This record gives sequence, C-alpha cells and structure tokens, in this order.
Amino acid sequence: LEDQAKRAGLGRVTRHAHRREGFDAARLSAELKAAGAGVVFFLGGGAQAAALLRAATFDGWTPHVLALGLFTAADLPAAVTPAFKDRVFVAFPTVPSDVTAEGMAEFRALHAKHKFAARHTASQLAAFAAAKTFVEALKRAGQDLSRERLIAALEGLYDFETGVAPRLTFGPNRRVGAAGAYVVTVDPEKKEYAPAGGWVKADGN
Repeated sequence: LEDQAKRAGLGRVTRHAHRREGFDAARLSAELKAAGAGVVFFLGGGAQAAALLRAATFDGWTPHVLALGLFTAADLPAAVTPAFKDRVFVAFPTVPSDVTAEGMAEFRALHAKHKFAARHTASQLAAFAAAKTFVEALKRAGQDLSRERLIAALEGLYDFETGVAPRLTFGPNRRVGAAGAYVVTVDPEKKEYAPAGGWVKADGN
C-alpha cells in the first residue's frame, strides 16, 4: 500500500498498528483526525472497522475508508452513517453476479453428495472454483501427466468459466487467474452493499 500510494502521488503515508484484542477505536480516530488523515486503508477485522467508523462519526471526522471485504463484510454496513455516504469502499474478489445458475447447481450437487458443513459459503465457493480449475488443467494435460505438462495446461486457460467466480486467465507471466477486485460502497440508508463500478484490474489497465 505504501509503495502504490507513493507511485500514485498520494502524499505522505503513515502506518498505525493495532491489536485485535483491546482495540481502541476512539483513540485511533482521535489520532488520525488530529493528523489530518483524509484516507484510511483499514486492514483489520469487521468489528474493528465498524468501531472505527462509529468513533469517527462521533468525532465528526469523515475520511474515505478503504477496506477488504474478506475481513469486514459482515460487520461494516450497519456502522456506515449518512455522513459516510460514498466515502466507504470495500474490495471483494467476487460478487453474487459471478455465480451462475449452473455453477450453483453443480456446487449444491457436490454438497448433497459429500454432505460437508454448509458454512463460510464464500470460502467454499472459492475452493470449488480452484478445484474445477485444477481438474480442467488435469484433463488438458492428458494421461502422461508431469509437472511441466500441468503447468503448460494451466497457462493455456483463457477466460475459463467456473460458474462461481470471475472468469480465469493464466499465462507464462500470469499466475493469478483473476487479478483484481470488485469495488463496492455501502448504502447508509439500506445498510447494505451497493455497486460502485465493475471489475477493477490489479494493474489498473
């Protein structure tokens, strides 16, 4: 984050470490407000992010807050007040529209067959997408399997549809199938996530 901020010319970046236990949102809000922080990249958990937003609202301080959906998804929307409208943005690796009817049907059939616990659905769908990608690469590599043939098969995947994630593309110089994220905001009235744009590539292009 510090390197990217410097490249983008965002000015001075300071780091504030905190612990999950004993997180003092009021103190952190007061410190950041006094420092004149206009943007906060929050990398903590959802409960901590929500506490910081509530403290900032109390302090009358409304910076732009950027967070990761994997950490904050469940707790953040309820803490966003009207003062933070269009000021909170969250990055998600996938959104519900990535999940097709066929993909979900296949996932549910797998669940019914193996009867694994129905929890942490987002993580289970990510694992399902990874498994489908691996199986596809094995098929393309053929019976005479080797590490080299498997890598070559993976590098040949282009716009591969798993049905539960963004389309995946690999290559000799591309080891992340979906390099980017969806950026969403929070509707403070409905207390739910709302689109803020489409898929954003990690390289900015």
